[in-house]
Amino acid sequence: MIEIILAFYILFTSAKKIIKLKEELPKKGRVAYKLLPLENKKQVDEIIDDLLELTEYKKEYDKYKSTSRKLANLYTTQQEALDKSEEKAINDLKKRLANKLLSKIKTIDYEQYKYGQKMYLKNQLRYKVSNLIVDLFREVSRNEQAQNNKFLKHKGELSKQTRIELAKKMESSSHMNWGIEGGDND
Repeated sequence: MIEIILAFYILFTSAKKIIKLKEELPKKGRVAYKLLPLENKKQVDEIIDDLLELTEYKKEYDKYKSTSRKLANLYTTQQEALDKSEEKAINDLKKRLANKLLSKIKTIDYEQYKYGQKMYLKNQLRYKVSNLIVDLFREVSRNEQAQNNKFLKHKGELSKQTRIELAKKMESSSHMNWGIEGGDND
């Protein structure tokens, strides 16, 4: 029950943040994450982070992170490189979600302009924001599936560097039982 209440709270506050952000964005011109002022970037990041805390988003997000790590593991076994690769994949996903969010906000803005401010009811705005949140979830899910497909495609392939690293590990740690432990030399 608490999880449901928390989800509604996150959705409600996210919707309010999206509406506030919509009002602050330029009405004309291209809107892209990399072109936003720092304050608006922080707002977008906060919205994305909030939504990724929702249970269903979090499941897909965690699967995405896990699959990204598995994919990177095909190329290296070094922990630092794996962490860096996972962080890069997470940042890439968040930027794609941010641009998707901004694109949807721009669509809402255009419809508001097209139909006039008075005709564009608050209920329609809430409905559009709800659809936007669902679309972002679909985007997380699609990205996780794409990462998983990449992993499955390359699953059997290890890079030359990874094969060398694995060979060195195996060379230094023998798992072979040579039967010398008890000193049975009859």
